[in-house]
Amino acid sequence: MDKEILEIIEKTSSGKLKYMEKQAKKNNFDSVYDYLLDTKNKKEKLQALNNAKVHKKDIETIIKRIRADKTLGDGDVSKLLKAYGGLNPFDLKVGDEDKKDDFLGFPTLVNLRVLLSEILGFSPDSLGGKHLQKTFPSNEHHLKNDEMFWAVLPLFWSVSNVGITDETFNRYDRQKVSLEKRVEAGIRLEKSMSTTTTSYSFSHQLERINSWTDEEIIAPIFRTFRVSAGKSVRKSVIKDDPNGHIHDEGSSWSYSLQKSCAANFIIFNRHLVKKYGEFETDEEVDRCMNQIFEGDDTINIYDATLYDGFYQCIGLFGVEKKNIQFLTDRMGEDELVANPKDVKLLDYRFANILDVLASEVTKTFLGTYAHNNASSYGVEPNRSSFLGADGFFDLFRIGIKKFLDENPTYLKPLIRNWNTQYAKFPMDILQKVTELCGDSVGFTPGKIGDDFVVRLSIGGVPLERFNDGIRQRTSIPKQYIKH
Repeated sequence: MDKEILEIIEKTSSGKLKYMEKQAKKNNFDSVYDYLLDTKNKKEKLQALNNAKVHKKDIETIIKRIRADKTLGDGDVSKLLKAYGGLNPFDLKVGDEDKKDDFLGFPTLVNLRVLLSEILGFSPDSLGGKHLQKTFPSNEHHLKNDEMFWAVLPLFWSVSNVGITDETFNRYDRQKVSLEKRVEAGIRLEKSMSTTTTSYSFSHQLERINSWTDEEIIAPIFRTFRVSAGKSVRKSVIKDDPNGHIHDEGSSWSYSLQKSCAANFIIFNRHLVKKYGEFETDEEVDRCMNQIFEGDDTINIYDATLYDGFYQCIGLFGVEKKNIQFLTDRMGEDELVANPKDVKLLDYRFANILDVLASEVTKTFLGTYAHNNASSYGVEPNRSSFLGADGFFDLFRIGIKKFLDENPTYLKPLIRNWNTQYAKFPMDILQKVTELCGDSVGFTPGKIGDDFVVRLSIGGVPLERFNDGIRQRTSIPKQYIKH
């Protein structure tokens, strides 16, 4: 209940209250409270709209300057959030994508989405966004409409989550917005840019949220993390201690609903390269690391966590629906965001060379399929668009293990000559998996809501149920063996 409205009713004289009751009934409201609340909401919407229009000239200037000389002013993000911060994304007109630079219809969702694209670095001619790491945390208070906060947050989060804290999520009445509404707000803004089928699995995420009718249901989620030698993964290792479920070293807010997406962050480190490449010196390891990550500007090979003394782990976690802050598929990672103190660490294991290779092969096959079929599908599927990708990862991990056991001299030259030798490796593993199963992987396109998806299978049996958890199978289930 709105406290301000309740106070107004309480202080209103009986005579005036009777008049209000007549007005409420005349306007088809069940109560004076509903009538006053509607009046208040309409007034706030009008104020927010007028406020946005006050900033119209500022917004036009920002977009013109960005496109003319690629410069971003210190106050540009502040002006943008001030302009749109009081508006509800569900009340805003979508706008015409073909006239996205036409400010006559300002403000619209398309206009906001274009501005964010330019500022945050999601369009080809944009500025990039890493320099904005502190900009959102210092300006998010301008997002006074709670639904608008949840609409724009995923785009800023995808650039950087630095400085976004519990205080950010709990400001104003943001926590009163249901999880479904938070995701719907993000979807509405994201899809304002296109009426065609999207490759993001937003509808799939929403479908799963809507199936979690119990607030206390434990949703299984995954995370890859790195642990320093001697540090404890769990807050406590004492049996039956409640802190035993709290993740300590390597914890963070980002998780994935798909194990294969989390495994995407299991990568070569110096220990694995030196061991399996059979190198003698650090200089040789450096050269090999440079070769493996050539062209990948997301990896710093001198990151301390890639040196000896750090281990890569993959964990299975559980989170109650009421503790989920939001979900996004902006980066194709099927990402779920929650405070690690509200998440239970159910199980974890140390990742090894098989996980690295299985992740690489999974990325290669799914990425190649997506690219090769984009023109015929009208959209390029991303990682999370493949249903059964976790089973694909597990199946090919088994295939890699068996292949390397049968070919013990294969791994050393593969790592030493990654740029030239890797291209053949996925096909060798596909041949082994086909040999083991008696059939190859099937790719069946489909849709969930508005989103394009591809279902993976072996002999018509979906790979979605191949394996649960993070403890890897060592043999292939009978239903996937077709000979």
